[in-house]
Amino acid sequence: MFKLIEQDLVDLDGPIADYWPEFGSQGKEMITVRQVLLHQAGLPRRGLLDQIFNLSNWDKLTENLANQKLEYLPGTKTTYHALNFGFILGEVICRVSGMPVDEYLQKEFLLPLRMVNTSLKTTEYDSNSYARLYSGTLGHQFVAWLFNSRNVRAAVIPAASLHSTARETAIFFQMLLNEGEYDGIRFLQPETVRLATSLGFEGFDEALRRTTRWGYGFYLGGDHTLNPDLPDGMGKGSTIDTFGHYGQRTSIAYADKSKGLVVIFLCNQFLSSYDYKNRLREISDAVWDAIED
Repeated sequence: MFKLIEQDLVDLDGPIADYWPEFGSQGKEMITVRQVLLHQAGLPRRGLLDQIFNLSNWDKLTENLANQKLEYLPGTKTTYHALNFGFILGEVICRVSGMPVDEYLQKEFLLPLRMVNTSLKTTEYDSNSYARLYSGTLGHQFVAWLFNSRNVRAAVIPAASLHSTARETAIFFQMLLNEGEYDGIRFLQPETVRLATSLGFEGFDEALRRTTRWGYGFYLGGDHTLNPDLPDGMGKGSTIDTFGHYGQRTSIAYADKSKGLVVIFLCNQFLSSYDYKNRLREISDAVWDAIED
């Protein structure tokens, strides 16, 4: 998305409906790109059940989302938008670039970065290269089954379906840490990366049930100062200069500007929310201890 913003093809404060006219109905006419990036669009869970049944049909899925009513007035609350975040921005990318979001990602980033084992979907379901998901908690047995299914593995789910390796994910975050450049190729301008990883919102997120710092699509660090009674998955050294994201009770990827640090932990077993964050806290704290030594 920020590549298109940088090229003046998308306005950060422009309505989604300017790029996807069908979306501008049922009170959604003035939802902006910024509000989607900050999880303030008012559609955190709308249409989720229908989406599960249409994950392999992008056109049907986005049509369903365009017809949804608001859950709350955009900009009045911050509520992590999970899947809808990716579907909305993915369709804007499609409309503006003229190509499906997975093809755009491949052309503009993955292929030039030589991330040959990374994609938003897989056609090699039976390959041993793709790890199956397991549930270590009763609450995620259905999710593990769903994301192991052939249809979902072959679907484009921008906020959930990335297939990659730790090394290749680290390459992408190193490019961002380099302010948009990697191996002599410039992918984004420095000011674009600084904007994307800057603080857009600090306050209570109603879905995550904790005080959060959101960048523009990135989760920012320092949870241990905002929520001292909860485990901080990015660890005790994380600050507002730390940016990245969690991966549905399995994985984490983040970078820290002040320390020049990239941390990637990929795992295929779901845990409870507390156990997952506690495991990540232990791993991240060990990393911070190591670089201090």
